[in-house]
Amino acid sequence: MTVGLRWDYFGVPHNFRPNIDSNLYDGSSSFNQCRNNSHGSSVCFPGDSSPTAPLVSNNPYFPINPYTASIFSGQFKIMNHDIWNKDPRDFAPRFGLAWDIFGDQKTILRFGGGIFYDRMYNNIFENMRFNGPLFAFAEAGLLFSGTTQGPYSTPGFYSVPINIAQIAPYGATPSARQIDVNMKAAYDEQVNFDLQRQIGTNWLVDAAYVGTFGHRLPGYVDVTTFAGRELGGVSHSRINPDLGSDNSRANWFNSNYNSLQLSTSKRFSHGFQFNANYTYSHALDSLSDVFNGRQFINGGSIGGTVDDPYRRYLEYGNADFNLAQRFVSYGVWDLPIFKGHKWLGGWSFDATFSIQSGQPFSILDTGSDANLDGYDGQRGEYFGPGSPMNLVVTHRLSPADGYIDPRFVNPGTPGFIATLFGASVPAAGAPWTDGFLGRNTMTGPKFVGTDMSIAKKFQVTERVAMKFTVSGFNIFNHPNFENPVNDINNPSFGQSITDVQPNNSSSGARVFQFSGRLDF
Repeated sequence: MTVGLRWDYFGVPHNFRPNIDSNLYDGSSSFNQCRNNSHGSSVCFPGDSSPTAPLVSNNPYFPINPYTASIFSGQFKIMNHDIWNKDPRDFAPRFGLAWDIFGDQKTILRFGGGIFYDRMYNNIFENMRFNGPLFAFAEAGLLFSGTTQGPYSTPGFYSVPINIAQIAPYGATPSARQIDVNMKAAYDEQVNFDLQRQIGTNWLVDAAYVGTFGHRLPGYVDVTTFAGRELGGVSHSRINPDLGSDNSRANWFNSNYNSLQLSTSKRFSHGFQFNANYTYSHALDSLSDVFNGRQFINGGSIGGTVDDPYRRYLEYGNADFNLAQRFVSYGVWDLPIFKGHKWLGGWSFDATFSIQSGQPFSILDTGSDANLDGYDGQRGEYFGPGSPMNLVVTHRLSPADGYIDPRFVNPGTPGFIATLFGASVPAAGAPWTDGFLGRNTMTGPKFVGTDMSIAKKFQVTERVAMKFTVSGFNIFNHPNFENPVNDINNPSFGQSITDVQPNNSSSGARVFQFSGRLDF
């Protein structure tokens, strides 16, 4: 039995040169949501108690609550130290147990668990260098404001620190890279329960449960927008009207992973070694990577990591890396051909076979802003019967010709719009539209791979040997396809237009490798 306690402390960065980088700090949660505009007049947001001030926003979907009040009153500030609050309380207990159940060293029960903390990598916070008051994004010129501009040194165009009112006429407001002042180190709880049994003298079977549960996982969310902000006929103002966006980094997300892991192995004896492993698992989360939100396959990614910044729970679903099932076997065989002969013997053969489920993906649409939050690319909707995985995924075609059956692909059909504010009825025979499909509800093509190699060893002297190997990767030239294009606005929607490229191949096709090695 092993018991331990680890303490992790991940320090908070500071300005090594004073008065450079800044952060956006939320204001008071009880802040009166009125302010003086650039003309000195008082303006308010809906829900404010002031009856005399005009409304900046008459949008009925504008969220009014203590959190949005703090965003409304947020300000850029330079803090040379303690940019966010330090957290010295990351204690990580560990426990491990190995038990020889029958005392014969053949049946072993292993159990372990612990808490593990993770340091935030730099790119999450270092983009604070793009914050005001010393930096702001603005676009000016013929293409943006219709007039040419003078030199940057012209008074009123450029100043240090930045005067937000001066860049407002150019149609741009600064975007924030905010670190939540209560940001903490992410952590996960890990647990495993493992039973091993030796069979005979050379075989071992193993059955295990392995679980990992992630907490306080970082991600970024644009908290200045909301579903319905772009609704027609009303104000499109953001929650903080001084910002173009607020990519707030905080401990927004969680995850969990559960798996059954089975294996059997034969240690090397009688010229043969073998190992086989099978995993049945399910990984669920709300965001699989800080900057990898709504991702278009073969089309990059699009702004906004979640569909609805104030209903982040709707993102909970299959993790991007979820693989429901995976089987891998490996074997090595010292061939008995001319065994013992110095020059004709020394042959060996090994092979690896693997097969696994496809990876999940979401149906998205770059052509519309379904929930009117100012970002294109929300998840789609399926109006066909049953589950889309059961009906529209076809096995009668190569994924290159249509992983999603072309009979159910009709992107760009007029009237195919469904939003949070009313959905149209799709035309018959074309089941895809904008709407409410869950994240990563689809699963891509499976992967099958076989690698083999044959080797010949020449024992030149007692201490010197030469070994020549011929290896074949994807020896049967089995095509393995990436996930299909997932944008219903793309002409290639539903087709897998690229293949998996493992090993040394640029195309995923069969590859041979010839090698020689001198041992001395």
